[in-house]
This record gives sequence, C-alpha cells and structure tokens, in this order.
Amino acid sequence: MNKKSVLYIRHAKSSWDHFGISDLERPLNERGNKTAPRMAELIHLRYPDSHPMILSSPAMRAIQTAKYFAIEFKQSVDNIRVHEGLYSGDESNYLECLTELSDDIELVFVFGHNPTIESLVAKFVNAYHGLVPTCSIFHCINLQNSWNYLSYHDLSIQDYYFPKLSLTKI
Repeated sequence: MNKKSVLYIRHAKSSWDHFGISDLERPLNERGNKTAPRMAELIHLRYPDSHPMILSSPAMRAIQTAKYFAIEFKQSVDNIRVHEGLYSGDESNYLECLTELSDDIELVFVFGHNPTIESLVAKFVNAYHGLVPTCSIFHCINLQNSWNYLSYHDLSIQDYYFPKLSLTKI
C-alpha cells in the first residue's frame, strides 16, 4: 500500500432480542458473530502485512466487530480507540476522527453505523450511491496522503466488500 488508506466498516448484524437494554448495548447476533471474523479474514488476505489503527463507535456491536478484526490482524483489542462521534455524530465526525491521526499511520479501520456510512461514501470523489449492508467495507485511499485537513474529496473508493458477495470468494 503506497498511499494512506482507510477502511470504513459497518458493524456486523446485531441482535434485537435483548429487551430492556439501550441501543449502545445491543450485541452482535449469531449471523454477525459468523460474518465479522470471516470478513476480517478476507481483509487480512488482501492486506496481510498491515498493522492498522482501529477506531470504533462506542456501541457494543461496533466494538465487537472491531475486536474480530483486531484479533485477525494480531492487534491488542485494548488498542481499539473509541470515538463517540462515530455513534452520535454525522459524516463529518467520520472524517474528523482521521484528522487527529499521526501521518506515520498508513492504514486505519473505522467501525461505524448506517445511515452515516451510506451518506459518507456518497460524498467521496468517486461517490457510491447504494445500500450498505451490515459488515460491508469500503477501502478508500487518501489522495493527499496526509491525515491533516482531510476533506471528502481527498478520499477515493478503491474497493468495497459486501459479505454476501465477498465471502463466497474465500
């Protein structure tokens, strides 16, 4: 990977079976716990020598998804950085969390939610206008190759992976 890259990842499928818990506490369901590690494996096959910075929404389902990726990439789950704006914010928060990063970081995984991810990728230089299923991944390159002062038009979608399409290939 020559340019700085960010993978925007929608959390895996979550459960609605736990009555009385807050939205922040909703865990992954059985399908989410199967899909997340397989998508992590798929990404690890594509980027085997990478050491990503992992940022996540504070929602349990996003953190659980991020943990599968951390484990696959042999990262400590304790190093997952939680950003409130990835849960309660808008597209600008998904961009701003990157501007805080040091330029020595080459690859970042950002775990978040819809509809924000759909709105976000619709703003990129080569916009994607479509549905973003759970555990979908958008690999974007940073065209300015710096995290400072990043704008929507500095990110270009290189590839995207949807579980139903991608998992049949591994």
